Amino acid sequence: MASSKNLKIVKVKWVDPTSIQGWLCPEDVEKQQAKVFTSVGFLFEDSADRVYIVQTWGKVALDGGFIFPKGCVLTIDEVGEVEIEDN
Repeated sequence: MASSKNLKIVKVKWVDPTSIQGWLCPEDVEKQQAKVFTSVGFLFEDSADRVYIVQTWGKVALDGGFIFPKGCVLTIDEVGEVEIEDN
């Protein structure tokens, strides 16, 4: 008999630290903005320090993982839940 578990599917909105190359005048520096992205995956961990999502979940291996430092995370929204069989 196979066991199962419920996994949350989440949408993580996060800000990416941005580097700027070359010389800029102060007015151009003020115009620069960090980029905001959105990633979706199975929630593996949501701790005080980080959020960890994966795209593929298997009994013996996970793949397509993203680790976001908590300071870069703007929002975490649950978009669903799926039942995964552990067979």
